[in-house]
Amino acid sequence: MQLSEINAYIKNKYFISIGHEPESIMVHNLIEDTDVVRHMTKVQTSQMNQCAPTITGTIFGKRYSVLAMAFLDMYIQYGILLDLRSSNVGIVLRNNGGMRYTLSPNAILHSDHLDREQKEELKRTFFTEHLLPLFAVIAKETKSKESHMHSLVSHNLVQKSATLKDVLPEKNHLIEETLHFLLEIYEVKLKNGDTYQHQYRLYTSEDGKESFYVRNHCCLAYLLHEGDKSRCCGTCPLISDNQR
Repeated sequence: MQLSEINAYIKNKYFISIGHEPESIMVHNLIEDTDVVRHMTKVQTSQMNQCAPTITGTIFGKRYSVLAMAFLDMYIQYGILLDLRSSNVGIVLRNNGGMRYTLSPNAILHSDHLDREQKEELKRTFFTEHLLPLFAVIAKETKSKESHMHSLVSHNLVQKSATLKDVLPEKNHLIEETLHFLLEIYEVKLKNGDTYQHQYRLYTSEDGKESFYVRNHCCLAYLLHEGDKSRCCGTCPLISDNQR
């Protein structure tokens, strides 16, 4: 897969562009500087009609799960590992609190050129040195619950894995092996000291035509619509199965 093809694919599907821009807010700066976090979350809150900061932080978690899905997708489908260390990733704010992402050109690595330890280190770095510390500072600033934010990411990883299994049944073993490793290193601590369990209930429609995993926590987006739960997505835990 050529770089131009990679660029087009992740830009169209995951809102990720290769190469940083003047507007890019570098993730390592967010992790290290509370002023940068405060400015970004205030802008996003204002873009969402001055909603409660808790909503801003929780929705950030859901939207940021795009990076995790891209990470898994590129590895499974194309054998490409994205080096998503915090210094390689930038965030560009869009309207309505949305985001797109910029990535350093040297962050695209072909897994065929890496040994097992190098592959595992790239996976570990994304979760332990990027997602965990980033969500910690976002949650602290917005008073959101870290575990809820992380659950939105791992839910989309589980759901993306199921989708990839349907599309690429010949890669089922690789998908299961990769998902197991990612969730094992994704150690999210609850306030009581326990480790969050990345387990989700599988919902299947009565006619058997639709099947997906239900989230453990709501992303709170429905609160942007005066608490109208008809605006909840089909995977939301706040609605009943006959509403999905």
